[in-house]
Amino acid sequence: MNIWFFNHYAVPPWYYPLYRPYKFAKNLIESGHNVTIFAASTVHNSSENLIKDNKQYKTEKSDKINYVYIKTSNYDGNGIDRIINMIQYSLKLLLVSKYFIKPDLIIATSVHPLTWLAGYFLSKKYDARFIAEIADLWPETLVAMGRIKKNSIPAKILYAIEKFIYEKADRLIFTMSGGVDYIRDKGWDKQIDLNKVNYINNGIDLEDFNKNAYTFQVNDKDILSKNIFKIMYTGSLGEANMVIKILQTAKV
Repeated sequence: MNIWFFNHYAVPPWYYPLYRPYKFAKNLIESGHNVTIFAASTVHNSSENLIKDNKQYKTEKSDKINYVYIKTSNYDGNGIDRIINMIQYSLKLLLVSKYFIKPDLIIATSVHPLTWLAGYFLSKKYDARFIAEIADLWPETLVAMGRIKKNSIPAKILYAIEKFIYEKADRLIFTMSGGVDYIRDKGWDKQIDLNKVNYINNGIDLEDFNKNAYTFQVNDKDILSKNIFKIMYTGSLGEANMVIKILQTAKV
């Protein structure tokens, strides 16, 4: 198949260390598929922009993966400039797509929900199957963190987009467990076929793991001691992960 990946931040990992789409694409290519990743030209958490002229997109091929960078403006932090950047990426996807061989399958990742909408509309345009990948729960994470209120107009709009995409997608891939429970908790299970819900975590690349285990060894007396009870946390260290509570739980 000819597969398009839409992920705002999925530039090659040597620019920004987001390995999931890169590894996903490599495994699909090894299975005989052709894969193109469409990402924004801005490198997240940096001032770097991969397009320095007025071109609306730029192509690159790395490890047999076709990359298309969509021209977007730089931003700093989480203010209005980042929102503009998200809108630019999603709208320009609709315009730039015509220059490439039509896809059989589009996988759109919800780093933000506008990517979903672009993926859905283009899947209809090109008569392609559509998979929505849920990497972040919009707006559930924002509500849980107190950034927006659950009954606010922005939250209601985002919930409506989320439900719409869940209904229309041919398949749903949650990167975290509990996707079926989440849909049931929202009361959407009558409109959304739960049989199309899948859970695919980031997994382990055993070749990388074994190489790193050999190359990066830490000789720490506490870690090596058989008399110390050890707890390991392998998640992210972001604000949404509430690491303080994890430490307090470990202490108990």
